[in-house]
Formats: sequence, C-alpha cells, structure tokens
Amino acid sequence: MKTECSGALRVLSWNVHGCIDTRGRYRPEEVAGMLQRLDADILALQEIDTRRRPAGEINARELFERTVADHSVFAATLADASGQYGHMLMSRFPIEEAHIHDLPRVDKEPRKLIHARVRTDQGPVEAFATHLGFRRREQASQARAVAGLISNARNPVILLGDLNERFRRGALFRALNRGFQSAPRRATFPSRWPVLPLDQIWFRSLRLVHSRVCRESGGLSDHLPVLAELSRSFQARPGKSPA
Repeated sequence: MKTECSGALRVLSWNVHGCIDTRGRYRPEEVAGMLQRLDADILALQEIDTRRRPAGEINARELFERTVADHSVFAATLADASGQYGHMLMSRFPIEEAHIHDLPRVDKEPRKLIHARVRTDQGPVEAFATHLGFRRREQASQARAVAGLISNARNPVILLGDLNERFRRGALFRALNRGFQSAPRRATFPSRWPVLPLDQIWFRSLRLVHSRVCRESGGLSDHLPVLAELSRSFQARPGKSPA
C-alpha cells in the first residue's frame, strides 16, 4: 500500500513473534513480503529469533536485511550457540551513526534501546527502537531511562516499539509526555482479536499525517503492525536493493 501523502515519512513497528504465525508455523518469507507491501521508510521489528528456527529454514534476520531495507541495526538481548534473539531498526535511508543502550531490568531478559541517526533527504532524524518489559515497575524504570536518553536529541525524534503497556496512559506516557506526541494508540494484541495497545509510535518535531493498524497482516504474528506517516516535507525516497 502506497503512502496517502507522498511527502510523508512512513514509519512502522511490528513484533513479528519470531516469524511464528498464530497457527505455530514458521513464515519468514511471508513476513518479509508483508513488510515490502507496507513499504515503510523506517521500521522497528521485535522478537527477531534466529535460534530456534526449524532445521534448514531461512534466517529471518538475514532475509529482512536482504529484502526489506538497505540499512539496519540489530540489538541482541539473548544468545546461545544456535543464534540470537532481539530486535532491530531498519531504514531505507542511510544510518549515519548508531548506538545500543542497556535499559534497567528486573526479569531474566535484558532490554535495550537502539538509537540511530538517519540521514533523510530533508535532514537528519533520530530514530529509537525498543521492546520494553512486562512488569509495571520495570516499565517505569525503563521508560524513565528511554526518556533520559532521548532528551538530548537535537533533531526530530521517532520512537518505535512494543512497549508492553496495557494502559493508554502508562509509564512511557508519563515519562515522555512533555514535548512528545504519539500516534493514536489502537489495539494491536492479540492479532486475532486485538484488545491491548502494546505497539506504539511516538514522535517530536514532526506532524502526524495518518496512522493505522495494519490488519492485512492477518495471523502472521500474534501482534499487528502499526504504521504512521509523519511530515517534515520529506519527498523522494531511495528504492530497495533487489532481493
């Protein structure tokens, strides 16, 4: 689906659930195809898991890097001899600089924040991507850490991710509310009958043109993708590399 506003920057967040669909099937090629159709300029993908894919099956991370966008940053939060688990930020535009920050945690899984300065045709944008924890106390400390790391950004900011917030005015809302806006928080989980707005897009110094939950992704994951179009007179977009 093409952008409704040709001058808008398209950004997307999707927890792809290890490319395991709602019937338990491993479907990385279908997920990659859906990402190509959604046609985002900057996207954050959570639960990229190369550890437990069926024997002989394709590596989802490598597939996405080859077919979805030319530039990416991967944050591994878990790893073993078979591969890595984590989340990634991808961009059709060049990434000039990237950092991965550790976030506070109280459970077994580390949480990280990806920060990338993306060079668009209309100037730099600071893109952040994360996957926050489940517990309320953990979310609060992580949200404060994210807000602190973002506060120093001098360029327009985009924050994408699965924030695991069950409430519409949760920890990140309280931490980021000053100067930030979010795309309307609509239910994205579970994908078959979504009731929780876990997946969110926040921004600063940009204007929201349009946003939606991408229901056409069907049962490819237990989450639905969320897509927003943000305006700062963005125009031409470089094309993807061929698969």
